[in-house]
Amino acid sequence: MQPDLHNTYQTSTASGLRNKVLRNTYALLGLSMIPTVMGALIGTHLNFAFMAASPIMGMLAIMAVFYGLVFAIEKNRNNSLGVFLMLGFTFMMGLLLGPLLQFALRFSNGGQLIMTAGAATSLVFVVMAGIASTTKRDLSAL
Repeated sequence: MQPDLHNTYQTSTASGLRNKVLRNTYALLGLSMIPTVMGALIGTHLNFAFMAASPIMGMLAIMAVFYGLVFAIEKNRNNSLGVFLMLGFTFMMGLLLGPLLQFALRFSNGGQLIMTAGAATSLVFVVMAGIASTTKRDLSAL
């Protein structure tokens, strides 16, 4: 009896496609860290006093911008504009990290705390990406 070559080929193709999608996802996630860091750097140098003057209006404006970006990303998810909108979204998220980073930088070891958190996050990301890319187990249940 001959082995069923069609099923073997189909499984191999699905695995290769899954690995390609996984690689592209991790590459895009890594790329999105660049505007996030740039936004955080700019955000630490901005004065968010306008938020203190009218916190409700400021929060509503921020929510409108972010929900608008999420909507635009969803509508353009199948073209390159969606990628640029996503990078803009991550830049804005980094910008909003500014006040939190300003607070952390007030500590005597604030820079060290921020660097440790960033390094630990990057290390966990790289390790988990490596595990997901090389494992033979089916991780779809996670």
